[in-house]
Amino acid sequence: MEYQLADLFEALCDANPDAPCVIAGTERRSRVELDRRANQLAHYLLQRGVAPGQHVGIYAYNRVEWLEALLACWKIRAVAVNINFRYVGPELEHLWQDADLVALVYERSFLPRVAELAARYPQLKTYLFLDDAGEDTTADDAGRTPLGEHYDHALAEQAATRDFAPRSPDDIYLIYTGGTTGMPKGVLWRHEDFYHNVLCMNQPTEKPEDILQHANNPGAMRTMMLSPLMHGGGQFSTLITLYTGGVAIIPVTHSLDPPDVLRAIAAESVVMLSLIGDAMARRIAEEKMRGDYATPSLVIIASGGAVLSTEGRAMLQQAFGESVYITGGIGGSEIGSAARETGRFDTLRGPGFAPNPLMAVLDDNLEPVPPGSDQIGRLAMRGHIPLGYYNDPEKPRARS
Repeated sequence: MEYQLADLFEALCDANPDAPCVIAGTERRSRVELDRRANQLAHYLLQRGVAPGQHVGIYAYNRVEWLEALLACWKIRAVAVNINFRYVGPELEHLWQDADLVALVYERSFLPRVAELAARYPQLKTYLFLDDAGEDTTADDAGRTPLGEHYDHALAEQAATRDFAPRSPDDIYLIYTGGTTGMPKGVLWRHEDFYHNVLCMNQPTEKPEDILQHANNPGAMRTMMLSPLMHGGGQFSTLITLYTGGVAIIPVTHSLDPPDVLRAIAAESVVMLSLIGDAMARRIAEEKMRGDYATPSLVIIASGGAVLSTEGRAMLQQAFGESVYITGGIGGSEIGSAARETGRFDTLRGPGFAPNPLMAVLDDNLEPVPPGSDQIGRLAMRGHIPLGYYNDPEKPRARS
């Protein structure tokens, strides 16, 4: 067994196969159900010639197949590529060109964009399409034959066995980020580094088998992620939940739907709600105060990926009550987990953070900024960090 994401999940699965794992809308998967479906997809990709290190794109809204595809790629040492469904024109074309995709799992509503790109990138030979899910979609593919095979039909023909080759902790986890800072960039993590930095939040275990401490956890966290899985924040929160023995509750609406979120918190006994700053916090809080929603199971609201202002925090506290703990952290696709809130909050200066011991703040000359200084700097990490950007070795070298 290695610090490899498929190895680690399989260990959890074998230790407690029937433990609940994922809830995505009306779809539910135990660990063993998720594992078997991922095995079938992995066998299909192998049959289509997908080799270790090659890239498989996932282009879909939130749905349980997202996690099946991630896990399937890791099982055969392939690399899953997240495709942001909000990308248009130049961004999509850049990602298609940059990511070197050889296979694609896509939702049928995206067929027009996929078909347009397929003609220009013939190296992408394997397509699997998913029926649209989550809500009605105004797809303009009427009368068009989807590229590739139907996802469920392809899986039905494959074995659910785990007869895969040995894997390596050097296998790659790839997350494309950016858009607000230029064209998408693919951040490369070794599986071992990603597990220690993100999934363990830099609290490393001594050996891979230590993950089994999370296999039988009667008090496992039930976490709802509002960030989509095509985004680093959504993947990180979801995977932290799964690899610590919890249950991931994933909304399948195509955009934030506060009434749906609040009903699901009650129906699924959500303990922690993970959201992105004021943009989500204010809408959730407003709906909670406006409607009749009981959320007695909710204990924690965690924000990341954007600023949660003093006003946004106050709205959440008013809406959910003082007993709900509101927290956040600092991190990113390129550095992982850098700091977590301490619980100390100042209405003028904002929250207090406990920095990761491996974190530093550097000035423009890449020299450490002294503790307590008001100087603005850049966050940096050492230890279990990414290898760099895919297809761009010069950019990380210039920042090291």
